[in-house]
Formats: sequence, structure tokens, C-alpha cells
Amino acid sequence: MSDLLNRLKEVFHSFCGAIGSRHPGERLYFEPLPYDRDASGHQVFIQFKEDLAPQPYSVEAFEKLMGVTYAHHLAFPSKKVYRLVRELCKEAFDKGAISKRAEWLGVVFRNQIDTGGVKQVSIRWIGDRMGFGLFAEEEIPKGEMVGEYTGLVRRCFPLFFLPNRYSFRYPLYRLLFGSYTIDAEGFTNEISFINHSQTPNCESVVSINHHLFHVLIRAKEDIPKGSELTFDYGCPLEDFIS
Repeated sequence: MSDLLNRLKEVFHSFCGAIGSRHPGERLYFEPLPYDRDASGHQVFIQFKEDLAPQPYSVEAFEKLMGVTYAHHLAFPSKKVYRLVRELCKEAFDKGAISKRAEWLGVVFRNQIDTGGVKQVSIRWIGDRMGFGLFAEEEIPKGEMVGEYTGLVRRCFPLFFLPNRYSFRYPLYRLLFGSYTIDAEGFTNEISFINHSQTPNCESVVSINHHLFHVLIRAKEDIPKGSELTFDYGCPLEDFIS
């Protein structure tokens, strides 16, 4: 089953390469924002298996250790794709497909979205089965935004697409022509390290900022310092295949 699954994923990714996926060596287009996106001063706290406590790492060190590119904001395969997604977001909002609540959340959390702000959290090793998880390094009150689920916004086709474990459905549901996903497998921030739970202490909400949809993760309840952050992602990939 695993060999078949991997083969199906390879075939699909080859197929969708021409319709919105990133080609090797292609430069990404990041969402244009009014703030400097320089991440040189940002530190990511990680506790590996042998560590007694989380240690600070530069963004460059984090990228080398985890094999990813740190993404403060959403990335797109090209400027053309960004403009198309932005226009589709505006169209969906104008038609009332997205509630006014999304606009309100965009105003409430605008500064945190624009700056790529993430609450004080740490990535900690849990065990061989679970791998890493995300933990609160400060008390997070109910309703506060933990951070944005960032990654590469690209096309996918629900009838054929087998998502990886780090894909999050983007709030554009054009099923006839394919929908969009936020793929955080290679481009991400701390938020993608949140583990699944059927009794989570975090939830996802959609906001609109600069005519673009954003998926925000916020606290469902008061979260004490030291607690693991969890979120209900829905059914696991293995269950979907079964």
C-alpha cells in the first residue's frame, strides 16, 4: 500500500508541475507587505531528543537542521499565481462566500499577519512515534492568535491529489478547476509543527488581509505555559486512503 501511495503521489506531482507547483530552481513570489520581511533577527527555539530544554537557533540554522525554508508569510510559485489567487479571494469575498468575520479578524490581527508574528513557542522532540510538537513558552489567552499557517499556495485537484502531511486546505474551493492548498512541507514556520488531536486547544480561522485569505491558528481556551499546542486536522492521510 505504501509503495502504491508513493507512486500515485509521484505521478500526481509530475502532472501538476505545469499548473501551479514549484519547479526546482524556480524563485518563489512572496506576498508583498508593507513591512521588511528580513528574518535575520528571528530565533526558533528547538528541543532535540538529547536536550534538557529548548535552545535558540537562527533562521538559517533552523533551515539547515530541518531541511526547510522559513516562511514568515505565504509564498506562491510565481507573481502570476499570486495575482490570480488574490483576484479569486476578492471575488469570493465580494460574492459573500466568505463571512464578514474574516474581514474583522484581518483587522484585529493585521499587525501580526503583516509581520509574520508567532507567539513565544518552542519545537520539542516528543518521541519516535510522534516526532516533534509545538509547545507554549508563555501563557496564551483564549482567542489570541498563535500564528499563521504559512507555506506554498499551489493548485491541487481533490479527485486526484494525495496531500502530504503538511498540506492545509486554502479557503478557495473551485472544485471543477481544482482548489488550492497551503503546502508547508518545504516552506513553513513553527505552526506546522502543531500535532493533531481530537480534543485540541487551538482552532483555525480564516481572515482576509490585503485582499488575500490567511489561515490563522488561535487558542480555543487559555493555554498554560509549557502546554503542547494541538489542532484537529481532520482524518489522517492513512485513513483517507483506507
